Amino acid sequence: DALVDEIEGCLTDPDRAVYHAKRLFDLAGKVHHLQPSEWNDLWKGQDERREDSGNRPSAARHSVESFVQSVLLVMERHETVRSVLLRVLAKLAVVGKNGLGAACLTG
Repeated sequence: DALVDEIEGCLTDPDRAVYHAKRLFDLAGKVHHLQPSEWNDLWKGQDERREDSGNRPSAARHSVESFVQSVLLVMERHETVRSVLLRVLAKLAVVGKNGLGAACLTG
């Protein structure tokens, strides 16, 4: 998933964190304008089915939580991209699929 790739780029390549944050911002803008029917494609690489126990979160929900935690970690480490990443979370807050919007608001 492109969103995950860019935030991981911020973590693995700190010298280019601004570059990756800008790309993530651009991607979040595209997601912001998607129709709700198109949200299913956001985590299409993830298995939407529940694991053996109905209480375990889906793989997609786990990916959402991991993504938001990574964004928060980068915000703590790189002051230069903090405002851009805050705007990324704001843009993604409209997505109701797999708890992404709620995770962005409560992060």
